[in-house]
Amino acid sequence: MHDAHLARTYASSTKPSGDRASGSRLRRARGCVGFFCASVALLACQGVQRLAAVQVQPPAPQEQFARDDDVRPAAPGPGGAGDGVPAEVLKAAVARSNEASFALWHALRESQGHEQRANFVASPYSIRSALGLVYLASVPGEGRRGLREAMRYPERNEDMDTRLLDRSVERSSDARFESSNAVWVTSRDALSPTYLDAVSRTLVAGVHPIDFAANPARAQQRINEWVSERTRGTIPEILHGEVITEETRAALVNAVYFFGKWASQFKPRLTAPKPFRTADGSTINTKMMAGALCYAVFEKEYQAGFVGYSDTSLEFVVVMPTHWQTFRWDVETFRRVRKALRSPSEVEFELPRFSLRSRTPLAGVVGELGVGLHDPQLLAGLLASGEPLTISHAIHEAFIQVDETSTEAAAATAFGAIKVHEIDRGVLRLDRPFYFMLVDHRTGLITFMGQATEPAAAEDRASDRP
Repeated sequence: MHDAHLARTYASSTKPSGDRASGSRLRRARGCVGFFCASVALLACQGVQRLAAVQVQPPAPQEQFARDDDVRPAAPGPGGAGDGVPAEVLKAAVARSNEASFALWHALRESQGHEQRANFVASPYSIRSALGLVYLASVPGEGRRGLREAMRYPERNEDMDTRLLDRSVERSSDARFESSNAVWVTSRDALSPTYLDAVSRTLVAGVHPIDFAANPARAQQRINEWVSERTRGTIPEILHGEVITEETRAALVNAVYFFGKWASQFKPRLTAPKPFRTADGSTINTKMMAGALCYAVFEKEYQAGFVGYSDTSLEFVVVMPTHWQTFRWDVETFRRVRKALRSPSEVEFELPRFSLRSRTPLAGVVGELGVGLHDPQLLAGLLASGEPLTISHAIHEAFIQVDETSTEAAAATAFGAIKVHEIDRGVLRLDRPFYFMLVDHRTGLITFMGQATEPAAAEDRASDRP
């Protein structure tokens, strides 16, 4: 069995990240609030006919695969932040990832049709990782070049960012960040040795043999079970209906999961209904949590803040624009906000309690970025036989829950404005649509993004299956 293709459990403990404000009330607090994030992107591939096959290397003799229970995420370095990688290399990788995340974010929002007025959550980081499995199977041509440019992949496969970025996040047994990749392929097919080598070196993906043709329903169930396990049950069924068929030849999957405990806890007894102005200008009552502390800045164009988690470098970042409709939320604005947050004030934090689930087909999303997922060149190097394949399904699902005991990725958008002189600079109160993110405070790496425009509705609907 090829041990190089097996992933391992994130089990190594890490040291707690350094405090930004050593000795402050915020960093001394140890809250019981947990934060959960889960996101999955799946790409299923079907054989196509009457297309010229691309010649690749023949299969290696006696090619073997990892068993389902052998596959786990790659182990991080003990200190995170690149585990000895030069700072400039990690900085460049983070910049590429964040640029791709914002490009995907805008395409995802536009694909919803109502853009600024909808609750929404996504993990562009997960999508970029899953598309990395496709990129490694592509052959030179317009399709490969378009995917590389859209996702900001480095030109050389051996420099692919994903493995480095996965390992850069500091975590411990109490703060989990896990990114898992899997390639499912029919038992009668052999993957290209070139592809296997690239995947093992850059993405650490487990490879699973499966008989799609004999029992499509069971194959689909196995993939759903794998995703559910990797996301701790938060995404129990990534594939709905009869997605897997007898014609399916492969499935490429990524799952991302985060759990952490707040560094500053909310007090359940202080949670109470408070007014929230939605994106359409109306006012609703939402369950507002209180009693926690955060670091915040109050600028003319926005209010922003962050609150950390125990024993991890990830933190929850929020941005509430003064003028929602005209606020430009892009990677440059994110960099300015992050720079402003280097000199914050410690204030009280009031955050709506909500949960949210978003599910989005990806073909149109990446199409907005100039990539046609049905291009057979994208998978021409997947199988050792050189048989042409095309992507038949691509789906992304993300989930977030925010309450006194847990949080999961979400997004916010609002209508209207508030006068600067009305701001209470002693409290960061999110009572209008806001953006939020899960960000590594040491590197700036974005893993989840969201917007919340109507938190009460989000909480009511999160359990509904789209």
